[in-house]
Amino acid sequence: MIKELIIEADRMNLPQVQMFIDEQLEAVDCPMTTQIAIDVAVEELFVNISPAMLTNREKELPWCR
Repeated sequence: MIKELIIEADRMNLPQVQMFIDEQLEAVDCPMTTQIAIDVAVEELFVNISPAMLTNREKELPWCR
């Protein structure tokens, strides 16, 4: 099943992204160490991509699982 979170490309929305990702990982019993590693990677991606998105026309980021 594909799940999607559409949010504005703003660093302030990082907690929403992380909550979404964590919910999906917990639903499949992902080990906590793996979940933490994924959270760090998602944070790096989101924080680095969101400023670039703010300069583009498309200001929403689809996050799929």
